[in-house]
Amino acid sequence: MTTSELETALNCYQEALKKLEKSQSPQVKEVLGILNARDTVQTAWSEYNQVSTTHQELLVELDALLKSKAEQITKVIDLAEYRNSFQPPAAAWWWRLETEAPLHPWDRWDWLLKVVTVSSWTVNLSLLVDIVPRFLSAGTGVPGVAVVAFPSILTLLQARSELTQAGKEGFEKLPKDLGNHAPSFVRRLF
Repeated sequence: MTTSELETALNCYQEALKKLEKSQSPQVKEVLGILNARDTVQTAWSEYNQVSTTHQELLVELDALLKSKAEQITKVIDLAEYRNSFQPPAAAWWWRLETEAPLHPWDRWDWLLKVVTVSSWTVNLSLLVDIVPRFLSAGTGVPGVAVVAFPSILTLLQARSELTQAGKEGFEKLPKDLGNHAPSFVRRLF
């Protein structure tokens, strides 16, 4: 590996980032060009033994610029889908830019929205269980019960998918939250 190959890779990466800065709404091709240029820089970097401080400073500056554009990039491209296809190494942080994007201020209230939603579904289910027998005993028949039950059943199907996702996230976070403070039988479960 020669210095010129490393410089060429850094220049391509820099040019790709300049295009991103100029663009208000980048295309998927542009974003992939940036990520592939960063891959090329990493390959050239790992093959070159002595890297000048100028190149080091430039790479740090370019990476900081890429991280600052993380939110813009993640709006254009679903990086998880591309990671599944390309299988980049774990050290390739640029393929995981969604972790660099800042959270929207309303995202910190997601837990409250989920609690209210699950509570609403619980109330809806209890009302459904209470109302259906009354409709059947009043003689409205199955069509009347179906009219009352159908919207509730649709809501419950939606709740099932939401609860599955919320439950999945909760169980993934639970071992981290419990840490070493949990009893040993609880830690063995996770």
